[in-house]
Amino acid sequence: MDMRELKLDVSFDGIISWDGFFHLTQQEQRQVLFLFAEHLNPEGSLLLTIGHEAGEVTGMVEGEEVYHSSLEPDEYESILNSLGFNNIEIKLEDESCGFHSVLLATRG
Repeated sequence: MDMRELKLDVSFDGIISWDGFFHLTQQEQRQVLFLFAEHLNPEGSLLLTIGHEAGEVTGMVEGEEVYHSSLEPDEYESILNSLGFNNIEIKLEDESCGFHSVLLATRG
């Protein structure tokens, strides 16, 4: 299912989007964070790879042009706080994760 249209009759303990979420536009990311929050159990967790700074770029991956975007890390934190997440960790360009920028947010 396209995460931009997420509408299920079930909740989850965790949602992971590894190397997918940052292909959405900045506005789509803001909307999808709300959808993810709606689909998490009260003490659920969210794990995402994000960009290390706000912006939009088009790059090449295995010879294919791909779009990437990100919000400022502080904006992710602000949005997630407003959605009831009270434990938010962001590691930018984490060497132990192949230099991915990783966001982990938990409720409860």
